[in-house]
Amino acid sequence: MRRGMTRPMTRRIVPSRMRDARLAAGLSRVELARRTGSTQPSIWRIEEAGRSPSAGQRPSADLVGAWAQACGVAIEDLYEDEPSDPGSTSDAAE
Repeated sequence: MRRGMTRPMTRRIVPSRMRDARLAAGLSRVELARRTGSTQPSIWRIEEAGRSPSAGQRPSADLVGAWAQACGVAIEDLYEDEPSDPGSTSDAAE
């Protein structure tokens, strides 16, 4: 990699951030589903992905955008950035 270039970042959704945004907005799963054009069971599966991967569901980019808008948060607030190479860490040089 050339000097000054950064590694590409993989964006990963954080289910607990999605749930926290919904709760902070005072929305029920039913109301969020209505506002996003989704279903209550889909909202539940997305939020549960952090607790039980077998129950989890990965939301589409469109749904993440609608979720953020319905909850009044920035889309970036629902994602966690991580290096695309899982073996690399920022602590490696220390």
